[in-house]
Amino acid sequence: MTPLRRLRRWAGRLLGRSRQAAAAFEAADEPMLLTDASQHVLAANAAARSLIGEGDEPLPARLARHFADPDGALSRLGEAAMAGRAERIELERGADVGSGWIEV
Repeated sequence: MTPLRRLRRWAGRLLGRSRQAAAAFEAADEPMLLTDASQHVLAANAAARSLIGEGDEPLPARLARHFADPDGALSRLGEAAMAGRAERIELERGADVGSGWIEV
């Protein structure tokens, strides 16, 4: 097998795996988001979009429209983003969305 053919085969497998990962991310029941250091959403799956909608504003502002933040979880989320680390927080849904909790 030639090097070019091996490269094409490898690229085809990589593309297939990438599509599988994207499909799994989109279909997940749990809301999942990927943000940049300035807290703008780069990617959101369907479950996340159904909770926070679409928009260009930073994630904390989008979350604040839909969730109560009694213990300052949004500030911790911002600090984690600035430090370049992941963070899980719990937010109570606001009255406009119903009761319950979400982890982001």
